[in-house]
Amino acid sequence: MEISYLNEFIKVTQTNNFLQAADELFISQSSLSKHIQSIEKELGAELFSRTTRKVSLTDSGKAFLPFAKVIVENYEKGVKVAKENAKDDLDSIKIGIIPSIDSYRITDMLSEFSNSHKSFKLVTTEGDTIDIVKNIKNKECNLGFVYDCEELDDSFIKIPFAKDVLVLVVPKSNPLSSLKEVDIHQLENEHCLVLESHTCLKRASFKVFEDANIKAPISYTQRRFLSGFDLQNDQSIAFFFKKDATYVNNPRNVIVALAPKVTINLYLCYLKSHDLTLSEKAFIDFVSHR
Repeated sequence: MEISYLNEFIKVTQTNNFLQAADELFISQSSLSKHIQSIEKELGAELFSRTTRKVSLTDSGKAFLPFAKVIVENYEKGVKVAKENAKDDLDSIKIGIIPSIDSYRITDMLSEFSNSHKSFKLVTTEGDTIDIVKNIKNKECNLGFVYDCEELDDSFIKIPFAKDVLVLVVPKSNPLSSLKEVDIHQLENEHCLVLESHTCLKRASFKVFEDANIKAPISYTQRRFLSGFDLQNDQSIAFFFKKDATYVNNPRNVIVALAPKVTINLYLCYLKSHDLTLSEKAFIDFVSHR
């Protein structure tokens, strides 16, 4: 049943005249009559008693009228809500962000963008790189700041945002702390830690041992920040990306370069198949020109 037909039915009940109703609806009287007949056929009941001069509601018409009004009213409310939500969707920018946003000054950038684009709403979801990539593919977010990884395949547009390197966080009590650079072979008999929750950091840390044909002396830790590491007591060495290590390092530790050098890229990415909204284009342009 067409909503427009129900509107026409309601208009006829207000005018009690098909010709007047047709004029007010800007349609022909014959079209209006056909539309009313279509409703009657679907209901299996006549809605109007027709005379040459006026029409009046039948008992079936009187019974149906309040329901027709409710249907039309709910439809109009639904359309209004849908349009409002569609506007919110167009103005909202759903971004996946890694926990290291402060290390790369992403927080400052998001704040600066919000201050200069007050009509746009940033909606952020924090997660590991792999989770963010999955969320973008599942359309739970449309943009994401992520480290380079094998899951970031050819279906993505990748906009370079930052570069980082793998480093060692060494307690000052460890003799390696006095070195400017530590070769991977010097870690063969050390106790090394890497964050369990940081997939790209884990992969990079294990790969550098794999490339050197060394069994990785690495164990996982759930501790998130370097300031929480008690490396001095257990004489552990932690793998980290340098910007993270610099941002949260404990003064009892030192950051030492690793050889061979392992570089990681951080991208702002989105799916090639995604049609960017005006707000998303504005955000990408803002990021690209920083």
